[in-house]
Amino acid sequence: MISVPDYSQIGNDPSSIPNYFNLEHINYFSEKTLDYLLALNGLERIAQMRAGVDLTQVYRKTEKVKFPDKDTATEQAICSYFEKQNEREMQTKELIKELKIQGEELVIWGTGSYVMSLLATTDLLQCKIKAFVDNNKIQQGRKIYNCTVYPPAYLKDKEYTVLICSVLNGNVIKKQLEAMNTKNNIIVL
Repeated sequence: MISVPDYSQIGNDPSSIPNYFNLEHINYFSEKTLDYLLALNGLERIAQMRAGVDLTQVYRKTEKVKFPDKDTATEQAICSYFEKQNEREMQTKELIKELKIQGEELVIWGTGSYVMSLLATTDLLQCKIKAFVDNNKIQQGRKIYNCTVYPPAYLKDKEYTVLICSVLNGNVIKKQLEAMNTKNNIIVL
């Protein structure tokens, strides 16, 4: 049994590049490429399950190996994904540039690969970052560029612009912050 993200389905996914193209995955598969790789090793697929872009396939040893047709969908899906991400990245860079020009005092919600990517590739590091916030207790108390990472309660009596930099949970975090009834301006990237 093998479970992988199906990159032939990535074309319309809104998640940012660090979510899909990072050090955790050094090979990228689709249904057909996974079938091909395992056929090379004498295995055939006997079952499949999909959940969003997650693909789980079950294989068994066989004497009669069948190779699938060439995968043509994945390259198109990945190209489409990168086109959309480049457009999104340009919009994000412009937004961050504007926050820098306005001199907004920011609290960055998130400490993962997405925010690290933004700190390295945009003007975010040149903005007035007051603190970082994260639900992850392991991150709380640490420092990123001399700014402390706090738990969400830190924002209770503050009036900053909160820049939510979470690949998968941006809207969930926004609802969490709204439920706290703070006076913070909220921007979800």
